[in-house]
Amino acid sequence: MSAKKFLTISLFAGMATFGCLATSSVAFAREPVIMGNLGGIPISCSIYANQVAVNGVHPNDNINTVNRVLGQPWSSTKYGGGVRNYYGGILVTFIPIDPGNPTALDIVARGKGEKTPDGVAIGMPAAVLSDVYGTADSVVTERHVASKLDAVKQEQHAKRLDKTIYEYNANESLTMSFVVRNNVIEEIHIHQSE
Repeated sequence: MSAKKFLTISLFAGMATFGCLATSSVAFAREPVIMGNLGGIPISCSIYANQVAVNGVHPNDNINTVNRVLGQPWSSTKYGGGVRNYYGGILVTFIPIDPGNPTALDIVARGKGEKTPDGVAIGMPAAVLSDVYGTADSVVTERHVASKLDAVKQEQHAKRLDKTIYEYNANESLTMSFVVRNNVIEEIHIHQSE
C-alpha cells in the first residue's frame, strides 16, 4: 500500500449514544440520559456519579480525604493556582475552589491494577468496558502514520502510538474515560469541570 493511502493522523469521534441499554447484559450502566454539556452540546450520560472513582478517590474529594485514602503523595508540584500530587500510579490535580481546601478535579490512573468501583482495572482487555458500562457515550480513535516508513516499520509505529479513548459521562460536567492501546486499558482519566 502506498504512503499516500495513509493519513498522517486521523481522529474518529463517536457520536453520542442514543440507544436503549435495557436489553443489554450490562451490569452497571444506566439508561442513557440526554442532556447538554457545559457548552450546550447534547451528550448522553450512561453511568452514575458514584461509579466515577479510582481506588476510592472521587472527583471533588478534598486533599485531606485523598491523602487518607492513598497515603502521602510521592511528589507534589504547583499547577496554576492548584497542586498536582503523584501517588504512585495515580496523578491527582487539586484546584482551590474553596480557599484553603483544594478539591480533586482531575484524576489520571496509569498504574497496573488501579481500578474503578466496578472493578475495571488498568491492564484489563478493552472488551470489559462494554461488559460493565455498555456502549461508550463517545469514542475517539487516534491513528498515527509515518508515511515514509516501510509497511513493517509503519505497523510497529502504529502499534506503539495508536489509541482509542472510550468516554462515559455521568452528568454534564463529570466524565470518566479509558485509554486503550493494543486492546488493553492503559489509563483511566476522570475529569470534573469547574
